[in-house]
Amino acid sequence: MNYNLITLDLFLCASKHQSLAKAAEEKNLVVSAVSKRILDLEKSVGVNLFYRKNSGVELTPAGHEMQKHCMEVFNSIKVMDESIKEYSKESSGTVRVSANSSSITQFLPEDFATFAKIFPKIKIKLKEKTSKEVILSVKENLSDIGIFSEHVENTEKLKIIDYKHDTLILVVPEYHPLMSKLTVKIEDFIEFEMVGLEKGSSLQAMIDKQVQKKNLKIKKKVETVSFEGVRGMVEAGLGIAVLPTGAIKPYLKSSKLKIIKIDEKWAKRTIKIAIKNEESIGKAGALLLDHLIS
Repeated sequence: MNYNLITLDLFLCASKHQSLAKAAEEKNLVVSAVSKRILDLEKSVGVNLFYRKNSGVELTPAGHEMQKHCMEVFNSIKVMDESIKEYSKESSGTVRVSANSSSITQFLPEDFATFAKIFPKIKIKLKEKTSKEVILSVKENLSDIGIFSEHVENTEKLKIIDYKHDTLILVVPEYHPLMSKLTVKIEDFIEFEMVGLEKGSSLQAMIDKQVQKKNLKIKKKVETVSFEGVRGMVEAGLGIAVLPTGAIKPYLKSSKLKIIKIDEKWAKRTIKIAIKNEESIGKAGALLLDHLIS
C-alpha cells in the first residue's frame, strides 16, 4: 500500500488537535481539503481512523495504531535527514591521515585539493611517515586513515583497500654509463654506487629484499630521509637511485637527471589505504575515504 506523506502529516496534525479545523489552520489549508485527505486515507486503509463529533474528532483504536506508526515514520525521516546532512557540503570535522612519501609526492595533493572544494569545512591533518610507521599509527588510533606502500608487515586486524598504482624507475645523473639503456634489470645497476633511503622506508626495504634474493650487494654511498634528498644527491653525482616515477618526472626538465625503466615485476607497486574499520574513522573520515577510492 502506498501512503502519501502529506496526508499522513495532516492525519497526525488532526489527531494532535482533535480537530480538522485546527489542523487546516495550522497547515494553511481549507477544512474541506483536510477532510478529503483524511477520508481518502480511511478509504485506503479500509477502516475509520476518527470518530466524528460536533466538538471535533477523536481517534478510533485503529486511529491510535495509525498514529503510533505515523510518528515512527516521521521520526525515522528526521533521523535520515540528519544523517544525510552529515554527508553534505556542510559536513565538518577533522580527519587524521598518515601517509608515506610516495603517496604524498604523487597522489594526495590533487586528491586532497578536489576533496577540499567539495567539503570545505572538513580539515585534514596530514603527517608524513614511513609505511611501517603508518600501520603502527592506525593500529594505535593516532591516525584515522593510513596510506602506505604494499609489502609492509603487521597489517592484520586492519581493513586494507587498494588506492593507487605506481612504477619505480632508475634515476641516474647525466653522462652516466647506463644512460644509453632503455631498460635495466637489477643486475645491470647494482654494481654502481647508489643513493638510498634510511632504514624504515618500505621502498628501501623492498629494494634490499630484491637484492638479497639474488645474492647481490648494494654499494650504498649515501642515505637520506626524503625523495627530495635522493634527487639532490643523484644530481650531484653521488650515485644512482630507485624512485617512484611521480617523485622524479616533474623535475626532469629543470635538472640534470635521466630516468630508465626497470624491467622487473617488483618495480610496479600498489599504494594501499589502511583503516581499523568504518566506525573508527567517523563521518568526515568516511567521506574522505570514499573520495580517495572512488
